[in-house]
Amino acid sequence: MKKIHIAGQFFLNDLLDPEELKKMTDSLANAGYESLYLHARAGLRTPYLSEKWFEAVDAVCSECAKKGITASLWDEDYFPSGTAGNRIIWEHPELAAQKLVFTVFEVPAGTRCEKVFEADGAMLKCFVLPHKAGDSFGKALNITEFTGTGRLCWKFRKVMTSAYSVECKIPSPHWRAAMRDKRPALLWEVPREYDCTVVAVQIVRATTLDTANTDLLNPRTADEILKCTHERYAERYGKRFSEFFPASFFDEPNPGSFFPWTGDFADEFFREHKWDIRNRLFHLCLDIDETTPLVRDCYRRTQGRLQCENYLRKLGKWCTDHAVGSIGHLPRTEFLSLSLLFWPDELRCAACADIPCTDPLGFHTALPDASAYHTGIKVVTSAARLFGKEQAGSDALAVMGDETSLRDLAFQMDYQLALGITYFNIHGLSCSLEGPRKDEVPPPLFFQHSEFRLMKELLSEIREKAQILSSGTPIRRLLVLYPGDDIPRLSKGHPEDTGHIERAFHRLSESLLSAHRDFDFIDESMLCEKDISLLRKDYDALLVYSVAFLRKKTAEAMEKFAASHGRVVISGNLPRLLMESPECPQKEWTAGKAFLSEEPLEKLVTALPGLTLKGEGAENIFIQERLDADRRRFFLFNRSDRDFSGLLEGRQVSVPAGTGCFAEQDAALPGNIHAFACTEEEIGLDDGWELRFGLNSLPLHSWNAPKISRRFDLSGPRDDAADFQESQDPVYENTFLFEGTPENLLLAAEKSMVSGPFRCFTNGHEIFFKEAPLSDPLAGEWRTLTANITSYVIGGSVPRLNTIRIECTGMCALNEAPFLHGDFTVEFRHGHAILPNLKAVSQPMRGIHAGDWRECGFGTYSGSAVYKKTVRLERTGRYIFCCGRVEDAAEVFVDGRKAGCRFRAPYAFAAGELEKGEHVFELRISNGPANRDRMSGLPAGLFGPVKLVRLA
Repeated sequence: MKKIHIAGQFFLNDLLDPEELKKMTDSLANAGYESLYLHARAGLRTPYLSEKWFEAVDAVCSECAKKGITASLWDEDYFPSGTAGNRIIWEHPELAAQKLVFTVFEVPAGTRCEKVFEADGAMLKCFVLPHKAGDSFGKALNITEFTGTGRLCWKFRKVMTSAYSVECKIPSPHWRAAMRDKRPALLWEVPREYDCTVVAVQIVRATTLDTANTDLLNPRTADEILKCTHERYAERYGKRFSEFFPASFFDEPNPGSFFPWTGDFADEFFREHKWDIRNRLFHLCLDIDETTPLVRDCYRRTQGRLQCENYLRKLGKWCTDHAVGSIGHLPRTEFLSLSLLFWPDELRCAACADIPCTDPLGFHTALPDASAYHTGIKVVTSAARLFGKEQAGSDALAVMGDETSLRDLAFQMDYQLALGITYFNIHGLSCSLEGPRKDEVPPPLFFQHSEFRLMKELLSEIREKAQILSSGTPIRRLLVLYPGDDIPRLSKGHPEDTGHIERAFHRLSESLLSAHRDFDFIDESMLCEKDISLLRKDYDALLVYSVAFLRKKTAEAMEKFAASHGRVVISGNLPRLLMESPECPQKEWTAGKAFLSEEPLEKLVTALPGLTLKGEGAENIFIQERLDADRRRFFLFNRSDRDFSGLLEGRQVSVPAGTGCFAEQDAALPGNIHAFACTEEEIGLDDGWELRFGLNSLPLHSWNAPKISRRFDLSGPRDDAADFQESQDPVYENTFLFEGTPENLLLAAEKSMVSGPFRCFTNGHEIFFKEAPLSDPLAGEWRTLTANITSYVIGGSVPRLNTIRIECTGMCALNEAPFLHGDFTVEFRHGHAILPNLKAVSQPMRGIHAGDWRECGFGTYSGSAVYKKTVRLERTGRYIFCCGRVEDAAEVFVDGRKAGCRFRAPYAFAAGELEKGEHVFELRISNGPANRDRMSGLPAGLFGPVKLVRLA
């Protein structure tokens, strides 16, 4: 598989038109994407895996080939992987995921225990645990023989007038009563000698209509998924299959529950551990005695082995046999208390992929209080290194919100680069944002984004950084024992059971990275299997942090590591050793006492191997060190909003706020800026700019429904279904004020604006919408219907009232807000964003001072604005153009020549050697989509101070 760094998730989420898809593919290729995953997504109207689906796939593949990029397989419909769009369950119901359901309740001594269980599934075992003094339990009793089928819950009692056949009968009234569906039941007499706890264990189907999880522990499941998905593609494309689809991505496969089960689980368990799990299942949900951690450990080891062998490895082998790269991620690698119940032995499972990935969702992933993402990313970068993978990847940039700008995207990717990610599978390239699609996983990062025009600049920079950081080898001298084995031992099957342990571990990740102690995770299985002498060549120390139990073989491997002159440090209590047999489940680890450290974490961290960085704010710098052709290279990421300057290993380094760059002061390296010499003259340029915007935009969120005397706000959440229920022949009205002479005013709407037939009026004049072609700029904002209302809008020397009225027929509702577009400014003088004041504007505007676009009446504008100014220079020299503060991206042109593009501070550009005389400076400032789409009120524009600096 060819090494690439920038892939994208092409969300196929509407009625797919092959010709439109070709145009979109061309646009994505031009933006710098090297591969496009064809991802069936929520809202898809073309049936998945139908002939029309494959016609759409054909169109994308042919256009990718023309553009010199590739398509790739999203291994199946949507997520989680493992269902093939529910087809596996539809066609093979026996492959539905199964789970253990535990019912636990107390029964007093000498009473009759009569119980009908809620879960609808087979009774595997039912136990009684006698109570003893000190909250302990006596020997478990198996009372499964006292269970059977019960019908004890009445459904109704009522008078009926018919029964059975309705033909030729007199409707005679009579009483009837009925019971609900059958359920497993227990009837047992409790001995008088003790109170007890009953634990019933049932096998239940772990699927619903919406979540058709399959049995990942069953080898047949992977076979059927491959037959249903991958092999369909392979058959269609024949010898060119791997050429068209060089990679396949799996997305969060999970077994459907925290206690998965399969038909031969007990047999597989016995083959691995030599004792019967069924007689000790109650240990999984209750803390019983010293045997409990061992039972849970063995259960999870068998679960992890079966899922890894029967699902991930089978998919990986198929991909390898067909020359296709296997790429993907497991569920929530940063949520340890959940992910480790779904995928025990997580590091080994992640390594089943050619490029193991993580999925860091959200906006604030790099900050100390979001340190879970440090852990999640380090899981896959560690797996990649320890299993010899060339890259670790990220299912990147999802669920960051509509406020996301290119600056935010750059921040996130630089953060991930610093932690070892060099493959980005970028989220949110949606074909359509019609209706609820826009809210599924914002931000949209395709043509609907107001800064998509500049995406190529960003992706080019990230690709260059990733290429450099993929060469050579990482230098990380510290191993940290991953809690992938210990957390499941301590969990009763609920993520909240071990939340406190997880939080402590995430704090450790933050402490290590902020102290520049980069590290790799290693779990117990890997530590036992690795050649310790080879491990010692790469690592000097092994940290064991807040671990309660270790397997005996793990402890022996740690002792070997120490004997090889490596340092083993145990922080917290000394772990107890887990043995192999329930008859002797635990022992004390006497040799481990030599490794115990009583130092507080902050002091302990500084004594571990790492780098020395000095300077104010050093704790906000993350560093990746690599050895490339005998040359040490450092990549530094600054998560703070202040520039950093300090000493790295005694050498001067500087890192601008919110960015990542290489330690070498070389402007040719991606992300680095010129080290400007001393300045001799500064020319202030805050005033006198000519400024031109595109069409302004105003979402019409606030509507009145006069028939029912209610006001609706379409900008808010839709959880309140009552606010948006359909009604009979509803009418909706929106009002705005307009001052001046209207010119070029459009009303734009989505096709799903109203859920039924409607007519639309502006000031009593009926208007008619027409569909905007894809090439229309308005179509790039996903609103595909437009109507010119210029001649119907009332303006004047003072603001005049205008009304837009929507009259619906039948049961309808207004679902999506329409937008006004045109040459106008906007302000809300009355608050609440209900009555906007629009004013006609002629462009370009002149004599503009640097400041917020809101001051110009463009607070709801998203896109690019062009600033232009002619400057007369009195002296020839080398000049730097400094924009000061910019929200968000700036492109600078000097006399028509592009000086550069930047998404984050410092917004300084080398203007080059300029002669004495007049020169034209043009700035294109762009912001994110939130002001247009959500009226978010975010700052936007050129704020300054703007100056031209002549260098000495």
